[in-house]
Amino acid sequence: MKRPVLVLFIALGCLAGGCISANPLKFDEQVRQWVPMGTPLAEARRTMEHHGFECILVNKDNRFNGDGVDSLDCVKEGGSFHNWSARFFLKDDQVTGYGPAVVE
Repeated sequence: MKRPVLVLFIALGCLAGGCISANPLKFDEQVRQWVPMGTPLAEARRTMEHHGFECILVNKDNRFNGDGVDSLDCVKEGGSFHNWSARFFLKDDQVTGYGPAVVE
């Protein structure tokens, strides 16, 4: 593949899938812009899934939930490059806080 075609391919991939930073601090910023405080649960899930994440709702009563509050946990696997995860704390089905935004 010629270099200009490769650059175009990467650029189109970023536009279609929404490039996600490999820098943990920038990724955290992106997450907070995509899903601001007060965002309804359904909208937060829809937004993260639009960016290629798989999300699950973790109930505060789940024995594996160490935070003691309901949360929306979202993960995106990047193959051999990076994996991203973000956690949103919820109250009354709205985002009230953020857990760690992790890039591995």
